Amino acid sequence: DISKKRMIEGDWNAYDDVNKWAYAYSVEKHSYICEYNPNYPLYLSFDFNRNPICAGAIQNIGHCIKVPQAFKLKNSDIYQLCAEIKRTYEIGGHVPLYIVTGDATGRNSSALVRDNINYYTIIQKELGLSEGQIKVPSINPTIEENQVLVNSILQNYCVEIHPVKAAALHFDLGFVEMTPHGRIKTGDRNDPTLQADSIDWFRYWCNTFMPDFLKIV
Repeated sequence: DISKKRMIEGDWNAYDDVNKWAYAYSVEKHSYICEYNPNYPLYLSFDFNRNPICAGAIQNIGHCIKVPQAFKLKNSDIYQLCAEIKRTYEIGGHVPLYIVTGDATGRNSSALVRDNINYYTIIQKELGLSEGQIKVPSINPTIEENQVLVNSILQNYCVEIHPVKAAALHFDLGFVEMTPHGRIKTGDRNDPTLQADSIDWFRYWCNTFMPDFLKIV
């Protein structure tokens, strides 16, 4: 609604959350104690920063996006992140049906991982995935395009984010700001409001699995 007022109706007063990238987010609406349901696939979306390295666990159940966990590990690597995911969800012999997406640049060979192989090769091996469980686009969406999609989903679709286990996503959605051109404002890595690590993996998931949502609404 805010995008429509700004861009179509020319309502320059519709700027209550002008600096927020996720202007349709509210902690009251989107905070919910949702837990992993082993009867449904568990989506993992990755963002490959050097520090911290991040990922989110997401399920789409009954027309509702549920985010039971946000992983954000400092001074770690993709091997440690995969190990943490397994410690969290592979309990008592249960292995979730993982479906993986995330940063498209993770398909490039990188000196940040052992043997100069790409991140998704490692994720596939560490989590025991088939090639069909990796759903990564060839390029990342532009932040400008993604902003409207993500905010439309936040406004018009059920989105439940765990208030404690996914606090990193709550923080980013609540505090990360945008530039006047709609880009995510980044900068000092010591300032958490200028990192947007969790917003990235969340928007990658939205782009991969709900790209047509704007057409639907």
